[in-house]
Amino acid sequence: MAVITVAQPKGGPGKSTIALLLGLTFSADCKVVLLDADPNQPLMTWAEGTDIGSNLQVVEVQNKRDISAVIQQAAAQAEMVIVDTEGIADLRILTAINVSDLVVIPCQGSILDQQSAVDLIQAIRNQKHEPPHAVVMNRTSAAIRPKDLTTTIDQFKAYGIAVLETEVMERSAFRSLFSFGTTFSGLSKEGVTGVDRAIENAKALAHEVRSILQCQR
Repeated sequence: MAVITVAQPKGGPGKSTIALLLGLTFSADCKVVLLDADPNQPLMTWAEGTDIGSNLQVVEVQNKRDISAVIQQAAAQAEMVIVDTEGIADLRILTAINVSDLVVIPCQGSILDQQSAVDLIQAIRNQKHEPPHAVVMNRTSAAIRPKDLTTTIDQFKAYGIAVLETEVMERSAFRSLFSFGTTFSGLSKEGVTGVDRAIENAKALAHEVRSILQCQR
């Protein structure tokens, strides 16, 4: 059993997308619970009317003050628990982090995302329990490598912050998961292109995350 918290105090870096990609990919071979702790309920909205399969369950975190108890309850019935947190600086995020086996921090190539991620990591490192944590660069382009992206990655590494080798590319297929309320298997039926590459990208992310978890055991 493992608990992964996807966190970033700044709104808009793609936390829900990262959580969903991990949930969909891991549920191919194990039971997964996605905990939606975002008041906007992006994952709950996505799951409504969607055939998500028997291995994946999406649960709303109604009482965010007791999020650790919700996580423990989910962990009792699944092999993987993935927590999608709210995009604000809140002590309840640290509550989830304190019972996590890994914290994944989405970040785009901007100074605002970078500073928010650094602030969160400093808070994590000040906790009695410091779980493994890593930044994942999100919405990057395979064709263009902006200077601010490479600078952001270099600065993370200079701070001693782990950055996943796998970057989550800017892909219409990822957006379409939410737009059409479907899984990867349903995207082709909607005429979405680039699905195979999107699946490969999601699998690479999940593989790297799983490798980190296995190294902690």
